[in-house]
Amino acid sequence: MHQFKSTFPKSKSLHVCPPLLNCQCDHVTGFMQVIDLAFNGLSGPIPPQLAALQDVISFSVEGNSLSGPIPTWFGNWQNLSNLLLSINKFSGSIPPELGNCSRLTDLALDNNQLTGSIPPELCNAAMLNQVTLNANNLTGDIIDTFQRCISLTEIDLTDNLLSGPIPPYLADLPNLVILSLGDNNFSGSVPDALWTSTSLLEILLDSNKLTGSLSPLLGNVTTLQYLVLANNNLEGPIPPEIGKLSNLTVFSVANNNLVGEIPVELCNCIRLTTLHLGNNLLTGSIPLQIGQLINLDYMVLSHNSLTGKIPSTICADFQVCCQMCIISSLIVHYLCL
Repeated sequence: MHQFKSTFPKSKSLHVCPPLLNCQCDHVTGFMQVIDLAFNGLSGPIPPQLAALQDVISFSVEGNSLSGPIPTWFGNWQNLSNLLLSINKFSGSIPPELGNCSRLTDLALDNNQLTGSIPPELCNAAMLNQVTLNANNLTGDIIDTFQRCISLTEIDLTDNLLSGPIPPYLADLPNLVILSLGDNNFSGSVPDALWTSTSLLEILLDSNKLTGSLSPLLGNVTTLQYLVLANNNLEGPIPPEIGKLSNLTVFSVANNNLVGEIPVELCNCIRLTTLHLGNNLLTGSIPLQIGQLINLDYMVLSHNSLTGKIPSTICADFQVCCQMCIISSLIVHYLCL
């Protein structure tokens, strides 16, 4: 491990790259704009001398063992666009001052040891496009955290300790494409407003404490490619409106309390590659039309109360070789090789 420290001039901006820094400078002004130290063996805190570098556009120290709090003086870097601190040992809270970076577009703080709540001041950075905070120890709710972040395309809060309801305003973020809130303690029902989004491609809400039923309104999100709601406490049937999601490639609602039959309409989702309905209370037979899902390479229907025969179409229409594994008399764990 190398301690991340060096000696820097006290001037507002540096004209030369200090030792240890992989950097790029503006060819006209000579001021440093890019610092990339990602995936090395660096340790220790980020040295305060770096605060003097007022012209930095991109700062990356991903994949090291840096520790200590995230410096509040990052908020003084008005030209900063990318702040990438992932996969380190940073601790403490997320500084609200980061919202002062008016040009910030990409904030990656995932895989650290951060605690506390997510400051809503981050939305003061009006150009903020991606927020990845997964794999930390963040707490609190997000009731109004991202409400003003209208430029966001991706929110990844997976694997934290966040709680409270999933706020309806997330559907109103006009550019949001990926919503990843899995492995937290979110509770309540999935808000109906979420099914009105015209931009979402991925909704990942698995491994929370969500309750209620799957709304028929989910058929309205025709842009959706990933819908993952596994490991919750959802009840009721799978609505036939699922068949309207013609772009869906991954559908997982495993480990819930869903009842009723597998809707035939699900077989209209011909782009499906992954279908996981295991560990529910589903009844009835496997739809004969399941052979229409010619792109499937992973399907799990195990640990339900399905009856009847395995449809002869289950492999007949697939373009790959299939291997079947019967699990007791209740069918079926299926894997295409």
